[in-house]
Parts: sequence; structure tokens; C-alpha cells
Amino acid sequence: MLCIVYSSTAERSFDDIDLAQLLAQSRATNEAHGLTGLLVHRQGRFLQLIEGEDADVRERMAAILADDRHGRISTLMEEHITERQFPDWTMGMAKYDARVAERIPGYRDTFDDLQGERPDDAIRPALLELIRWFQEDTGRLS
Repeated sequence: MLCIVYSSTAERSFDDIDLAQLLAQSRATNEAHGLTGLLVHRQGRFLQLIEGEDADVRERMAAILADDRHGRISTLMEEHITERQFPDWTMGMAKYDARVAERIPGYRDTFDDLQGERPDDAIRPALLELIRWFQEDTGRLS
């Protein structure tokens, strides 16, 4: 199985209704292709983890790359996994305010430093910590 984490900029504003529609669409698509994962949206930026069979994940990433809602897409982590990190989530959506965000280990106000072609060695541990936080604290997901 393959796990990819990417960041992108939203090419237009997303309000709560837009995000709910995106989440519903993502869940339906992911369920049809056996994909699971997590989507974070904050201040016009997306951070997404997608996991599943290699071909399915790559096909989904190709669709995301062609999606005009995303700009400046950067793959932050790509690795083969033996088990899913979010096995029961066709797509978990993180929605939080600043008070909740400040309790996340490694909290950052922006994702601006994730813009580079390839992440530096400091980003991988931060991504893994963020993933663990969401796995353990599902009460913050809607």
C-alpha cells in the first residue's frame, strides 16, 4: 500500500458549505476506490493524507493534480505502508479554531514553509506527529 501526504493552495475561497461538499465528494470517490485519509484546510491551504493500494493512490493524485481547485501542489511525503493509519475514514476532515490548533504538537500558523519542491528533514517528523495527533484525538474531526 502507498501513503502520500501533499499540501496545496486553494485556488478560490472555501466556506463551510464548499468544504462540506468537497468532503462529501472526497468520501464518495475514496470509498469507491478503497482509499482512506485525512484532509486539513486552514487559511486557504490544504494538507491531505491519502492511503490505499498504489495504483488507486496514484490515480487519485493524478486527479488532484488536474483539479483546478488546487494550486502549488507539493508532495511532502510518499512511502509504502503495511497498514493504514486511518482505516475507518474514507476521508476525515479537520475543522478547528485557533484555541484547538494551539494544542496540536508542532502547531504552526501557516503552511508557507511547505512550499518547496521537496520537504526538508524537519517536515517529516512534524507530519508524523500531526498524523498521530489526529489518530488519537478523533473528537476534533467532523
